[in-house]
Amino acid sequence: MTPGHIRQALLQDIDDVVSIWRASVLASHSFFSAEDVNSFTPGFYEYLQKQHANIWVWEEEEIQGFIGIEDTMILTLFVRPSHFRQGIGRKLIHFGVQACDATRVSVYESNTRAVLFYKDLGFEIESRKEQDGDGRALPMLKMVLSRT
Repeated sequence: MTPGHIRQALLQDIDDVVSIWRASVLASHSFFSAEDVNSFTPGFYEYLQKQHANIWVWEEEEIQGFIGIEDTMILTLFVRPSHFRQGIGRKLIHFGVQACDATRVSVYESNTRAVLFYKDLGFEIESRKEQDGDGRALPMLKMVLSRT
């Protein structure tokens, strides 16, 4: 087995990244239906085409997870469900913090595993909004990495 490594995403990685995103959202975001995910997919695909330079992937023999960062904000973090709880998300977060000074993230409040994951990594809740960025009644938590 090839040891894993982090590298910047390439345009040819987009299909794999979208596949991981879809599977991960369906496995971890019970508040979204399969129809919701289908409706989000074209926009996510378009985002990746424009922003692939801000995406880093964890690759073993194939891509197993990815992180998207802009400025100091973690915009997206997803891991292939078959690789949940294997440390890939932690490695991607540590990379983001060290290489990109990524210290902020917004998380769906109802995604309790993600909230606990970020808390375990030293992030604290800074604020709460009643709606997500698309105006859906899904509360969001803005979290910031504690430097203490």
